[in-house]
Amino acid sequence: MVVENFKGRFLVWVQPLAASQPSVLLFWQGLFPSLEAFKVCLRSLVGDGNSTLFWFNNWYDGQAPKHQWRYDFFSTTFPLVTFREFLVGPISNEMRHDLTMADLTSRFNSSSRIVLDQKSWKLIADGVFNVHSFYRFLIDRGLRCSVTLVIIRCPVPRKIASFSWLAWDYKILTLDTLFARG
Repeated sequence: MVVENFKGRFLVWVQPLAASQPSVLLFWQGLFPSLEAFKVCLRSLVGDGNSTLFWFNNWYDGQAPKHQWRYDFFSTTFPLVTFREFLVGPISNEMRHDLTMADLTSRFNSSSRIVLDQKSWKLIADGVFNVHSFYRFLIDRGLRCSVTLVIIRCPVPRKIASFSWLAWDYKILTLDTLFARG
């Protein structure tokens, strides 16, 4: 969703340039499919909360909260809200009782000094981006999941293993996921 919004605004000022140099548009069209993979590799550290998107940035234990609180994300009317804007509105009971969220909320409310939000690169210990690590990430098809190997190596037919993996990853439209979507 964020990528599509960015792509729409971006193409408005790239189109005139692409008319004179078609290779420019081809470069950016090739870059957009890897933008989601790039965002997965970024870790957000919440400071003042003005530039960290609450649902889409990876600030909650290295992942985006839309994966942790799936039903709250599907029911929200403003998914592109920043961390600061989100804390102004009502918070669900599940979020209120979460330790990470409670710690950030209390630190956020009691902090008098202004610390800007920061982004760091997950794939390297020092947090600084380099092309080599991102290339390895793309070639290796992303991060490994320990549960995937267990499901695939089970002595069951392949279609049952595939179905199990899809169900584990919440890709099967069960009644509760259909209800959450509305």
